[in-house]
Amino acid sequence: PDRTEVDTEYLSRFHYTRTCGDSGEVETWDEWIEPITITARHPFGFGRCKDPHRKEYSQYFTSTVPRTGRSDVDYVLLQTGSSLHRHSHTAAGKRVVYSDSEHTALNRGKRGSGSGGNNNKHYLFDAGTSTFDSSLFWFTCGYSQRRVSFDEVFGWEMTILEPRDYWRRVPALWKPHWHFFNTPISSGISDADSPLRFIQQLASPADFVSFKLDIDHPAMEMPIALSLLTNPAITALVDEFFFELHFQCEVMTSCGWGKKVPRESHGLLLDR
Repeated sequence: PDRTEVDTEYLSRFHYTRTCGDSGEVETWDEWIEPITITARHPFGFGRCKDPHRKEYSQYFTSTVPRTGRSDVDYVLLQTGSSLHRHSHTAAGKRVVYSDSEHTALNRGKRGSGSGGNNNKHYLFDAGTSTFDSSLFWFTCGYSQRRVSFDEVFGWEMTILEPRDYWRRVPALWKPHWHFFNTPISSGISDADSPLRFIQQLASPADFVSFKLDIDHPAMEMPIALSLLTNPAITALVDEFFFELHFQCEVMTSCGWGKKVPRESHGLLLDR
């Protein structure tokens, strides 16, 4: 759809600028991202929660306001095939070649040839996956709808699952590309069961990497998230990162997070 003034005023977006080689030609474009909400949920999701503060913002719960489940993630915008192509090609359709130094720039040049040449791959890493018909179904389906398919998918789940039942749920199309570890992950980058170690060993800056972290164990999740955000060598490898950080929020207290969220964790203040 065409961009409108309302889109520009209210929707969140990344603005990209690329200068092409010796010609000095400059290209700019926007990529839309999902609405940023204070509840870290669908904007209409918390209307179904039993919240003691509900009367304080009753104006948001009128009959004209749509309602959706609190776990509805349809508002999340995934990377699209067209945007991946735009990162690796000029407006004239010529493949862009980036230098090694350009590959280190965050969120730039990741679709260029670089060390991956024309054989750049697409990886999905899901830490805290359960069975296929949970988050992995949504991710693989959502990306496919946007014309992004994965060469390899890696999933971790701590809860012991019955093997035959697990693999029965994985579609035949995906099985040759599927790797499942029914074991807890580790936060140490050098540990054998660390998702970050897998990403470092397998991916290059030219690859597309999507990483979801949701194991409901903050003591393990926080070090992984901080390592990803503070280590440039790892950050440069990950294109999209999905992580639910629990913080002190009066809305989410009665909508799934409970009242035991600390005020501070791993040096981060968690009060809203």
